[in-house]
Amino acid sequence: MITAMGFAAAAAGATIAAMQSPMQAAVAGLVLLVVGLALVSAHAPAEQQLPLPPSVHKEDEKEEDEKEQQQQQPPPASHEPTTTTAAADEDDAAGGGKQDLGIAHQAATVMIKMDDSLEIKSRLKKDVKASEEAEEQQQEPFSYAWNHGIATGNSHFDGFDDMILQATREHRFPDPLVIKSQMHLESFFDVYAVSRDTPCEQRRPQDWSADEGRSYGLMQITPACNPASYGRWGMLLPDGHPNLSREGSPTWQGSVFNPSNNIPFGVYEMSRAYNHVKSAFPGCTEDDYIKMALSQYNASAGSVTGCGKFSEKGAAYVARVMETYSRLAGTILLRS
Repeated sequence: MITAMGFAAAAAGATIAAMQSPMQAAVAGLVLLVVGLALVSAHAPAEQQLPLPPSVHKEDEKEEDEKEQQQQQPPPASHEPTTTTAAADEDDAAGGGKQDLGIAHQAATVMIKMDDSLEIKSRLKKDVKASEEAEEQQQEPFSYAWNHGIATGNSHFDGFDDMILQATREHRFPDPLVIKSQMHLESFFDVYAVSRDTPCEQRRPQDWSADEGRSYGLMQITPACNPASYGRWGMLLPDGHPNLSREGSPTWQGSVFNPSNNIPFGVYEMSRAYNHVKSAFPGCTEDDYIKMALSQYNASAGSVTGCGKFSEKGAAYVARVMETYSRLAGTILLRS
């Protein structure tokens, strides 16, 4: 009995030690208490009988005399095996030990089930968290391009896709197909495209020529609008003028025409415009914010007056970009 009780206590104690929280330990302690009570109950001494009246004692003595006489007579022959008192005691002891081991086994089983239940709850929590993260990813704005890509199958249109995707991820702009649509409209994917107008004529530094005040390259970026920003990006020459060198020149690496500069800077400006309109006009839809950013990119921040509301110039640019977007998206969808 002592060995079985020790086994039960050791099993329960080990399980309590393995518990990771006070609640688990409290539940395990309760189970251990129940097991202890069961063991004590199973091996409690028999109740003492109350003394009987004298008349009852006399009848008992008479019955005992008759039993003694019967015991003195030889027992009848029998072919059935007899069980000695010692053997019976051994059986009883074995039965008690089995009972103790059974209780200990039940206690250990309860503990194991508790551990299994806690492990299942932990797995369920992880599954719920993963599901919530998947839902958040699905709710990202303008997810069409990320789901279907931006390749049209036209090598002229698709030559800069990798740079567009990298830049939109780096600057956290929601839809790379918007950038590709702008590039289609702004330059028709001509690396050396130059605008006919000078968008920021009033802000052009006095020592810059009129040609240096134009827009350049794939995204038609305009150094005259913010010379300091272009300087930080390394697209100004040592004399402070815009770097308009072409491929093969020693200064090509910092040229405004170089796609590795032109595309990231254009996406950076679009991302800045997107974040600005979201801050300035809360409560708009994601589609509105994309269009508002387009208007700011082309016609300045002052062209945006509210959710989906633009100046005439801004509205015209937004309409043209979104028309191009629809055509490109239709082509991509047909290929998918």
